[in-house]
Amino acid sequence: MMRLEVRAADKIRDLAKMQAIASQALASGDARCSIHPGDLAWWVHHEDPRLADSTTYWLMGDSGFAVLVEGKDINALTVPGGDLVGLIEWSRQRLDDQAEVGSVSEADTELVSYLPASGFEPSSYMLNFEMDLTDGEVPTPDLGHGWELRHVRDEEEANNRREASHRAFASKMDPQAHLDRYLRFMRSPVYDYERDLVAVAPDGRIAAFMVWWPDPSGIALVDPFGTHPEFHRQE
Repeated sequence: MMRLEVRAADKIRDLAKMQAIASQALASGDARCSIHPGDLAWWVHHEDPRLADSTTYWLMGDSGFAVLVEGKDINALTVPGGDLVGLIEWSRQRLDDQAEVGSVSEADTELVSYLPASGFEPSSYMLNFEMDLTDGEVPTPDLGHGWELRHVRDEEEANNRREASHRAFASKMDPQAHLDRYLRFMRSPVYDYERDLVAVAPDGRIAAFMVWWPDPSGIALVDPFGTHPEFHRQE
């Protein structure tokens, strides 16, 4: 295997370059699982401060990148035709013996063959849901009396928005630290109020939320999204 030229990336300065790689991978439409450019924006600008010192970003020229988390988690991606196996091996050599590789499609014959042969075993399965919005209209939801479906208006709603997320994901982060983290995200260059959507209950609490991320590939991402547990299974 040829020697890869990989350098440490500055997660802020090199974000656009990593997003361009991810966008090319998305646009290719191949069977490989792709990291969405919105994922990268979220990871960088909504980073968990408890993981900040254990997450590193690496660039393989203009053809690939790897995000290594907590000394074991490999999130690697290349443009179509890039040496993804080589980048995973390069990353593995820099991690502990418990290295894990992020999502792999069952249709990705190269990784499905390479990973078990290299000692990796599947640990969990997940479903990826997609919707084609190019045909037909998205129905307008029928909200009950007093409910609102809109975007977050300003930073004064940050704590209300944070509370919904904190409860939805059963976060153990200190509430003030969680609020500070969300405010940093809101003040970052990747944030757009109009893409931070919320369902607001009649009592003013944010009951559900989602952030959506557009991309030049034409494939948008909805993530994160969730519902405050006190509003589960309501009609």
